[in-house]
Amino acid sequence: MMYFILGSQHELCKAELRAVLKQDASLVLESNTVVVIDASPLSPAELQDRLSGVIKIGNVIGEFKQWDSDSAAELIAVQAQNAAGKNKISFGLSVYDLGDPSTTRALEKDLDALGQEIKKHLKKTERPVRYVKSREPRLSSAVVETNGLLTSGGEYVLLVSPGRILIGQTETIQDFRAWEYRDFGRPARDAKAGMLPPKLARMMINLSGVDPHTATLLDPFCGSGTVLMEGALMGFEQLIGNDISEKAVHDTQRNLTWLRNEF
Repeated sequence: MMYFILGSQHELCKAELRAVLKQDASLVLESNTVVVIDASPLSPAELQDRLSGVIKIGNVIGEFKQWDSDSAAELIAVQAQNAAGKNKISFGLSVYDLGDPSTTRALEKDLDALGQEIKKHLKKTERPVRYVKSREPRLSSAVVETNGLLTSGGEYVLLVSPGRILIGQTETIQDFRAWEYRDFGRPARDAKAGMLPPKLARMMINLSGVDPHTATLLDPFCGSGTVLMEGALMGFEQLIGNDISEKAVHDTQRNLTWLRNEF
């Protein structure tokens, strides 16, 4: 099974996910923050690159009908010690509610104890071990990225649903730096006229349900070209934009040239 941690606009994120997956995956569980599917023909990396409303994607590696913290710690430790990359093992934990808020809160309180138990298992490898924590019981994509968790040990998530608790390992996170750079780093920005955020532009294209490799993308009110920029990155080969404002067309041209050079 594969899980998706959603962004703040939950319903839009779910709609985007459904539009991209189409009928290629069956829904297993969902909440306001998490969607779990059985499988997808697209890899986590391919889906993360396509979707703008998903913060993290990972695979389910274990399931408990009755919570057993010792067995969970052992399972996670085995996964963490096999991580390629640095000699030092760095790992982190997050808890997400999938329909059982009371059990979720209980696991949030016990999260540090679980982390220390995992750390104890990992010390038997005689490798340096670091347990990465934050103030919240869920690690942000920035914390995961800056601590190199995906290549040095892993982020492990507890997905808490009625009757079972899934354990997952995060495979990919949203490239927040690239999104921010495309928003604020492009040369032609006009805050006074209004700026469409790149994430929303990407989501709008995905919601159309079209295949980027076969369709033509037309933006009849292209502004500074945000929709066309995201379309180019998604693989559209035919892009058309027009606008009543000559300045808007010029800004779009500048931004597309910048995008080609930077990305």
